[in-house]
Amino acid sequence: MSDGTNEPSDAGADPRIERPQLRVWATVGEAYTVWFSNPGLWLRLSVVPVLVVIGMLALHTWSWVDAAQAMDQAPVLPAVTALLLVVFMYLAEIPLATAWHRLILQQNSGESHRYVVGRREFRYLLKALFILIVVLLVSLLLGILVSGLMLPLIMGSVGGKAIPENLVLVSIVGSVPSIAIYAVLGYFLGCLFLMLPAAAIGRNFKSGEASTALKGNEWRLVGIYIVALVPIYLLAAAFDGLFSLSLDAPGLGAGLFTYFGPLIFAPLIVGVLSITYRDLVQKPEAVGDTSV
Repeated sequence: MSDGTNEPSDAGADPRIERPQLRVWATVGEAYTVWFSNPGLWLRLSVVPVLVVIGMLALHTWSWVDAAQAMDQAPVLPAVTALLLVVFMYLAEIPLATAWHRLILQQNSGESHRYVVGRREFRYLLKALFILIVVLLVSLLLGILVSGLMLPLIMGSVGGKAIPENLVLVSIVGSVPSIAIYAVLGYFLGCLFLMLPAAAIGRNFKSGEASTALKGNEWRLVGIYIVALVPIYLLAAAFDGLFSLSLDAPGLGAGLFTYFGPLIFAPLIVGVLSITYRDLVQKPEAVGDTSV
């Protein structure tokens, strides 16, 4: 009897202890496969966000024109419309993201693969705000720490003049602190993002559960997002360069990509997170449930 009672508990614990290893290239590749296999769904889910972005961009452009005509030296309205543009853009993308999460995590539930606003989207928003606050606070603390370490190097002087060698060194290693900050954030806070796909399917996944689920795969998740994001940044740079050369409008391409890029690549970014959640949470829990 004792053996019979111990075996299920061990079986239920094994999936949590022996977590599968994330597959960096395979995860990104599967995200692309899902995206390219469902172009119609992606376009339908993008209609509302695109209309919102276009409308808010028109409002923002009008505010700048109005401020220019009034020769306002400190325009307030353009700053307000710029903030509203970002807020409404991301709010409009939440139903797109939750539907794409469910496409991967609940493949047999066709009715959930629609652009809808409900309780799951509200929970998704709360989780996203929580992650944003945590990331901003940790980034601020790390930024202060790095600035304190770099300040003696930057302020080094001889007779009140900056040391040229120090300035060269600063220019060379200036990007290192930023890279380090992103790496630290990805390693220690990447687990929080697992709360988002869980919220999309109606589950209140806690930060402690997310940390346990990702344990041992922190750097692999960082690697997944590096592999997924590098082509996007390269494409954004090429897009901006094309606009600069053809229209003599530097910055216009980057500006448009800032607003429409997240819509275009949402299936990829949301997809890799969904696949990560499926492999680290859904599949192990399914094995545990069936063995009990």
